[in-house]
Amino acid sequence: SRVSSLKLRKLPPEILLVGDLPPDSESLDDDDELGFDKGLSGVRTPYLLTNLCLNPRFELRTQLLLSFGSLSFVSIFTVVITCILTSILVGENVKNINQETVAEINQRLQGRNARYLVESLHHRLLPRDAVEILYQATLDRFEGYPAAGDEQVPFADMDSGKNVYPVIGPYVPFEWNVSQVVTPENVKENLQTRQGWYNGLSVSTASAMFHIQGACDPSETNPRSMMYYPGCSEENNDLFTGGVVNPSNLTSMIYRKGADLVPILKALFEYYQDFRNLGVFPANGGAGASLNFPAYNFDGTTSYISDGCDWMREPNPHDPTRSIGTEEMIAKCRPEGEIVSTRLYNPMERSWCRNQALKPDRVSLEGPYEDAWVSGRWFITIGRAVYDRATKNFVACTFFGLDIDFLAQIMKASRIYPNAEVSIVRLEGGAVVASSAWNITEDGEPPPIY
Repeated sequence: SRVSSLKLRKLPPEILLVGDLPPDSESLDDDDELGFDKGLSGVRTPYLLTNLCLNPRFELRTQLLLSFGSLSFVSIFTVVITCILTSILVGENVKNINQETVAEINQRLQGRNARYLVESLHHRLLPRDAVEILYQATLDRFEGYPAAGDEQVPFADMDSGKNVYPVIGPYVPFEWNVSQVVTPENVKENLQTRQGWYNGLSVSTASAMFHIQGACDPSETNPRSMMYYPGCSEENNDLFTGGVVNPSNLTSMIYRKGADLVPILKALFEYYQDFRNLGVFPANGGAGASLNFPAYNFDGTTSYISDGCDWMREPNPHDPTRSIGTEEMIAKCRPEGEIVSTRLYNPMERSWCRNQALKPDRVSLEGPYEDAWVSGRWFITIGRAVYDRATKNFVACTFFGLDIDFLAQIMKASRIYPNAEVSIVRLEGGAVVASSAWNITEDGEPPPIY
């Protein structure tokens, strides 16, 4: 050959495409190899190929490795980067889709579980059947109100043929005269899980308790005592006159007939163990009276704010031609906004009884509000007003009391998920009744949710 093969290997491949060398090239020696460069001066080689893949300073093996290896590396690198980017994008999309799907499933599960929770608590916390039992029993016992006799009671004696109520109740003590029956040894038997709801007061489940305005312990002279009332005497507790604060000739009749309801109150108290207390609160000619189970001493040193009795001027729901009460009845109530001693407690001055009386055809849920009898306790009440079937007179309000602290404990125990919160909200007004995230005893007022 005209040129050594070793030299040709060091030259770019474009030289091989050049035409025949000049005839005098045979006489060139090793130093005349620049002639090739002169002959190829018009041929341009890419910079990358000249300096990397086809660099004449590299051996053929290095050139092959750089050319084919670089191409493979670039291809593999491109594929890897593309796959990584694709996987990241696809992963984010799948993650977003999964989050939306899981959130939707979780929302459906929470809704379903919340519905199951509501269904499980509904009968426990809103026992309409218990309210109906007490309502019907009160309606039957006071049939013909304010008649003192039992002539209109819907029960007839088989022997005499006379109408008579089939149950004779036990003796009912005044609230201040309750003897402690429940002891640390028998507290579970008598109160079940309710032993902490009475703030250490003397409690008796042997009977109910009775209270009228101004009832007090005549022997108590200590003004700081829960049973004390200024100028208290035996006349304050006279059932025939109705006491000395706001006398009523209906008091003895209410006491006698109310005592016959005690067995029903006791049975309901033992069966529905979520209620702190329950009772019947007769109008008693506007003076009010309280028949409450179980019996316990309430704190006479505390007070409550009267809501007044102006609502008695509203038309009677069962006889719109007359008002619910008379002016004489209204005069026995304290005006709205007045602070009243608990010793003068009149249920007619309480909003829960007022709302029952204005809407007697439905079970009323009221609260939360602070208890007038036990300091620092908050309540919601369930009940229904009683109007006499024959006379259409307003007879009484019925009362089932649920302790708010107890409801809050139920809410905490009923959390669907560890970080979830459960609340009972009143539809009217949007007030939070009880919540696992809120303590009414500390905050003092129920917060609105909307």
